[in-house]
Amino acid sequence: MGSAPSDTDLADALRTHGLSLRRRRILDLMATLEFEGEAGGGKVKVVLDGAGNMLTVAIEPSLLAPPSAQALGELIVAATRLARLQRDTARRHALIQAGLDPEGDD
Repeated sequence: MGSAPSDTDLADALRTHGLSLRRRRILDLMATLEFEGEAGGGKVKVVLDGAGNMLTVAIEPSLLAPPSAQALGELIVAATRLARLQRDTARRHALIQAGLDPEGDD
């Protein structure tokens, strides 16, 4: 038969479980937030949710002319990167403020 876990083992397990719950709550809250990125002087705007899903893309009509197609794609990518950077920075900050490892597993 195995021995019963010590009080220290139980305390460590409870602490780890508590940190895991706090992390999950923070990440769940982050998923409800929105992050906007702009490119081309605001001609393209992208909004992502906290999970990184694209919610909206707003494009200034002048960019819809045929010669602008490649530039439009580049601006969408740039705006998406900026929105994702804002999301990642906010997530990292929230986890650090909660005393959690921002690089830990989700």
